Amino acid sequence: MKTQHKHFLLILAIIASVSLPPVICYQRYVKSLGTHSSSTSVKNGSTPTGKGNKTSESHGNEADKTHISEGDTSQTDKQDNCNDFLILIDPGHGGFDPGKVSPDGIEEKKINLEISLKLQDALATKGFSVSLTRDSDRSLNSLDAGSKKSSDLHYRTNRAAELNADLYISIHQNSYSAEYVHGAQVFYYSTSSAGKCLAETIQQYLISDVDPGNTRMPKGNSEYMVLVESPCTAVIVECGFLSNSQECLKLCDPEYQTRLASAIAKAVKAWYDSQT
Repeated sequence: MKTQHKHFLLILAIIASVSLPPVICYQRYVKSLGTHSSSTSVKNGSTPTGKGNKTSESHGNEADKTHISEGDTSQTDKQDNCNDFLILIDPGHGGFDPGKVSPDGIEEKKINLEISLKLQDALATKGFSVSLTRDSDRSLNSLDAGSKKSSDLHYRTNRAAELNADLYISIHQNSYSAEYVHGAQVFYYSTSSAGKCLAETIQQYLISDVDPGNTRMPKGNSEYMVLVESPCTAVIVECGFLSNSQECLKLCDPEYQTRLASAIAKAVKAWYDSQT
């Protein structure tokens, strides 16, 4: 009996050894199909499970890195493009033309120039190409001009055309009969959508960074010659009122002038980035 039992167990072992490999081979084949299916699902965007989750996270991180890299490249490209963007700063008046004069004799032309020189530095720091219509106390009219004032104004916009400028910023100071009136204000050509957007942005920064109490709003204009004749987007920045004694003192302060220039430069960069 024991011998027969041993023979029976031996026969079962032989049968198992013969039949088992095909089963294992079949399981491996099924597993191979399953693996191929999961791989296809990942490529199609499905969320895999198990090790596939790590694969998904890995792809996600790579995508993030690519996105960051592209973002950095975009920022670098914008910075590089700034070099090709020429801004002409125009300090209003000069020479024979003092511009507005405060009650105690402060001339607008001098403040315009000081702020413009600081604005030139601020914009150059941000990567822009910058030029000035004047860098000293002089007028820009031709010597044989019948009207010095008209010739002076025409030169300013003609200069923008000669340089093929992309943006024209005219720096001025304001004045009014009522002493209490104060606050910077930006003007743009009435039909210029780009000019309006820039004026609004500059006004916003002048308020937030320099004078939070300023309630003045940017204003469209279709009469100022430099706005009408400018070959490119143009704004006039009236930085404050010389007729207001307290504001006039600020406008003569180099530190306050730097704050104005910095706010304008930041606004120009924000506007530029929104356009590109």
